Amino acid sequence: VSGSMKGERIRTAAAIVDPALVPVFDVLDTNTECAATLELIDGETLAARLQRSPPAWRELLPLLADVAQGLAVLHQQGRVHGGVKPG
Repeated sequence: VSGSMKGERIRTAAAIVDPALVPVFDVLDTNTECAATLELIDGETLAARLQRSPPAWRELLPLLADVAQGLAVLHQQGRVHGGVKPG
């Protein structure tokens, strides 16, 4: 996928505003590369948390509910997120 195609997909998704989604401030793209400027969310990443020790399900449940809510918002708008990862 070319940079400009990715940029267009990011711009389309960025237009969806919801508390469950990280705001996208800007999208920079060329014909070969694309980058997005997102709001900085303070705190530990899921990847870092998982490296410390396996979390108890009571700790994971609210986190997974937040992720599911964000994905549901995108899906309701006809968007699909193809890269959900802990980092």
